[in-house]
Amino acid sequence: AKEPDAQNAMTQVSVSGSVELYAVWKQEAVKYHVEYYKENLSGEYELASSYEFEGYSGEAVTLDSVDKIYPGFTLDGASSQLSGQIKPDGSLILCAYFKRDAYELSFDLNGGKVPSEGAGFGKEKIRFGKNIFLPTTVPLKEGYIFQGWSLEADNDAVLLSPGDSFVAQNHDTVLYAQWKPLRFTVKYDKNAAYSKVPGISGTVEDTEYVYQKDSYASKTLFKASDAKVVAWNSKPDGSGISVLPGTNMKGLFDSCKTLTLY
Repeated sequence: AKEPDAQNAMTQVSVSGSVELYAVWKQEAVKYHVEYYKENLSGEYELASSYEFEGYSGEAVTLDSVDKIYPGFTLDGASSQLSGQIKPDGSLILCAYFKRDAYELSFDLNGGKVPSEGAGFGKEKIRFGKNIFLPTTVPLKEGYIFQGWSLEADNDAVLLSPGDSFVAQNHDTVLYAQWKPLRFTVKYDKNAAYSKVPGISGTVEDTEYVYQKDSYASKTLFKASDAKVVAWNSKPDGSGISVLPGTNMKGLFDSCKTLTLY
């Protein structure tokens, strides 16, 4: 070029006398590399991903906003090299190291209790991604059957059983016990032997009793020519709990595991 500060070079020059020409230099892009390492469950760092970028020799480059790119991991600033100057030979490597976090796992018995001390339902810090086994102990709740563990207090859609494997999440986790109200069949007896009523006929289908839930006595009654059923009773001699046909028995027989009404 004819000017010392020219940005563009000439490929042809017309000369009619003495002339001074200046070399025009263009800086070439140089590659540099970025590597991300994640801590594995053994405590060692493993290469998770790598990238290649271009810049110019001597240019300062920095890794910004990388601390949140891996949920469940925290940037290990002391081990990382997050900035540097691009080298002419392309040897610059910026490295970010991420430590695996640990989160709290706890159990909510949801109204239940542990059958014995040391059943393994305490709080525990567990490293993200670690596979563990849930306690094999089954919690107890009077009148209920334990169905399993769920991630929501009132949702049994996802159930884990005692002893199942569980992968630690990237946040604090509560496993909630899920309970099914105790159900049993209510049978109906003609009570012919005790009442001495002759000619009792008809059939009364079984009904269901559910712990602390609406449960109705049968409205269907046995028949006799010279007598009629006025109530159901939990004892043949009538000394037990009496309920009228079709009425709600909620709470009356919560302590029972089986029930026959006479």
